[in-house]
Amino acid sequence: MGGKDWVVPPLTLGAMKRNSAALEIAKSVGAPFSMTIEQLDAVVKVVWIALRRNYPDLTLEMVEEMLDTGNTTSVLVSVLFGSGLVQSGEAQPVASLLATDSGQSMESLPPAVDIRQAS
Repeated sequence: MGGKDWVVPPLTLGAMKRNSAALEIAKSVGAPFSMTIEQLDAVVKVVWIALRRNYPDLTLEMVEEMLDTGNTTSVLVSVLFGSGLVQSGEAQPVASLLATDSGQSMESLPPAVDIRQAS
């Protein structure tokens, strides 16, 4: 993001609680180029809140200027997955973009195993 590598930590429980409305909006995001102003604001806020844990001097405006259509999905997915808010296989619009934005494929995951099978 912004030509620099960033360590994106998970959200704290307090941050999730205080920003639950923004998180719900961010989880519903589709393609970055089709986001509404409300979705853009929510994504920037969620990413900023997560990054502040490691970068306390980072401002909301700085994050807003670093996110773009090429990195928004992978950064948001990193925050949501890392925070346990979205898991592989969930029918979330932002999760479905993981394969196209970050180069990862859900097909590369190991197959599901039925733990009820007899050994």
